[in-house]
Amino acid sequence: MNLQLPEGARYIAAILTARGVTSYAVGGWVRDICLGRVPHDCDLACALTPDEISAIFADIADCTVVPTGARFGTVTIFVRGDFENGVEVTTFRADGNYLDGRRPDSVSFSSSIADDLARRDFTVNALALETTTGEIIDAYGGQHDLTAKVIRCVGDPTVRFREDALRMLRAVRFAATLEFSINEDTLQAIADNAPLLANVSCERVRDELSKMLCNARPAYALELLQQLGTLSYLLPELLPTIGFEQHNPYHANDVWRHTLAVLQNVPADLPLRLTALLHDMGKPACYTVGDDGIGHFYRHEATSARLAESVLLRLRFPAALRQEVVELVTNHGVNFGGDAAWRRLLNKLGRPMVEQLITLRQADMLGSGTRMLAECAAEIADLRAKLIKVCTATPLNTLKLVITGEDVMKTLDIPAGKRVGQVLAALQEMVLDDPCLNTREDLLRLLAK
Repeated sequence: MNLQLPEGARYIAAILTARGVTSYAVGGWVRDICLGRVPHDCDLACALTPDEISAIFADIADCTVVPTGARFGTVTIFVRGDFENGVEVTTFRADGNYLDGRRPDSVSFSSSIADDLARRDFTVNALALETTTGEIIDAYGGQHDLTAKVIRCVGDPTVRFREDALRMLRAVRFAATLEFSINEDTLQAIADNAPLLANVSCERVRDELSKMLCNARPAYALELLQQLGTLSYLLPELLPTIGFEQHNPYHANDVWRHTLAVLQNVPADLPLRLTALLHDMGKPACYTVGDDGIGHFYRHEATSARLAESVLLRLRFPAALRQEVVELVTNHGVNFGGDAAWRRLLNKLGRPMVEQLITLRQADMLGSGTRMLAECAAEIADLRAKLIKVCTATPLNTLKLVITGEDVMKTLDIPAGKRVGQVLAALQEMVLDDPCLNTREDLLRLLAK
């Protein structure tokens, strides 16, 4: 077990030790070290108050102290100008009541690491490492639960979740990320307290959902959310897909199971994972049955895109990400077709998004439950080869019209307005059909006609 602290945390701990202050690494860093995983941010805790911590480090030239949460006992220290990797140093504390369901209305500083660990959410996060000796402080059986691969609340799970309902989503995320199960009492408390999620801010749900989607087992996480009754408070638009049979020879799974399979099969990229999760939401609303008894979902892409935009707006995802996901959902069923169709798609979306669509298509095919892996791989390889061929033969910058609206107005003797745009659009279509026409001479000749 590599117990060496990251450089910044080690430097801060050494300064505290020199002042006679015992400090501890706490939380996720200790958990990951115990699991042999690559740890992330290392937070420290000690008995000093924020003012006392600030007073020590204010006199040290290598350190910049920012009171990021002084009210709750936390300052952040940046070492040697590394403003990307600040170390949070928090006073041991005990929390008061959580009146807003998110933060304690008061905190009382303590001299005991045990008090600090008692307020943690899960036993696997209620671990501390004494920075000078490397001793692990474990008051709640966190190491046992790490060995057993179990997520368990510290103390009464109902109390923990009523303090902060987001902890229910964190339990699911940790279970998916660490590939753990959730303790039965904790599971039951999540199911019993699921309605509390209605009071959690959209931004906090968004951030937790994003982390959940980008871990190693996003499908497992979503299935847990559904089984625990929490999905209706997070993504109610997905509920109609659960158990909705497709009655189609191209799909062996219902819409929900298909969605989970696609989600699991795309890379851990947030836009792609969101697209996979939302891409078929419109299917139940678009379902029809042909005379042959086969189910169809005509134009479900457009319906899914509208629903996706509504979800992403509600959860307050950034506009650029929202636009990217909606575009991917809209086009996920595109028929790539011949060279001209490829050029139109590339001209409309750009090569990076077309590459994303191919990746999504592969996951969609694998998620059908009717296609063999080798068959999917061969078809996707053909699509990727075609993309390279089209882009090589006709680079995207050669498809941009070489004449402007001013040329159109001058040649046709018409004023600025809608007609100019229509003419340019018509010329663009001609060029997409035959890129050789994209010369000034040819386009002016076509205008003259």
